[in-house]
Amino acid sequence: MTGSSAKLDYSDYVCFPDDGRRHEIIGGEYFVHAVPSTEHQAVAARLVTRLVVAIEDQGLGRVLSAPTDVELTEHDIVQPDIVVLTPEHASRIGPDKIHGPPDLVVEISSPSTRRHDSERKFGLYERTGVREYWVVDLELPRVERYISDGTRFTLVETAHDTLRSDLFPNVTICLGGPREPSLVERAYRAHVDAMSIPEKMRRTAEMLSFVRNAIARELRAEHPDVSDERLKWLVARRLYAKDPGALRLVEEMLRRVSG
Repeated sequence: MTGSSAKLDYSDYVCFPDDGRRHEIIGGEYFVHAVPSTEHQAVAARLVTRLVVAIEDQGLGRVLSAPTDVELTEHDIVQPDIVVLTPEHASRIGPDKIHGPPDLVVEISSPSTRRHDSERKFGLYERTGVREYWVVDLELPRVERYISDGTRFTLVETAHDTLRSDLFPNVTICLGGPREPSLVERAYRAHVDAMSIPEKMRRTAEMLSFVRNAIARELRAEHPDVSDERLKWLVARRLYAKDPGALRLVEEMLRRVSG
């Protein structure tokens, strides 16, 4: 991001280098991100292909992918990963850029861009009239789908295998095929395979902690008066439900613990 006080606009944007990196202007400020990873590009390519087949080939709208310039306002010019415009807004597509908000925006998020996509660009799309926003998280992995009521985005779905759109109610986007992992799952596996052994161990510990905390919150909501000690073993019972040997030990501890 630059430190200049003057707000940048499209005349500045067209002067940015064509170097493969993602250059954007948000609120008149300059942001640049590294060239998307191969995982990112592979997921984008598969997803845009499925959107074209499901939407554009059926005459339901236009589907475009990066690098496509989108001028949302005078001082907001971005390059989303994928955009979709319904026929009523197809006139916003110009020869060099899209003028105004797409109906659907898809961003593929990685650790280095997560804050940019889920905070900065989230707020930008929310206030400039984007009707639906998908955030594909390569690390978790999942797809969050938000819809706008005209003022604010609301999370309506967290998907792993299939996605629907409020803009295209008869369309289902399959993130994976029969007996195959989803696009996001494949990207996540590639991400994990590239980790060193210490990184994998740290990641596993973090995910286990996340799952334990999530289960504990759910159980605490169901049993607000349960003791911390009993809660610990209730979480263990949920985690080891498919391990008969471990489950016997957990049940024994639960019989000993009151609360």
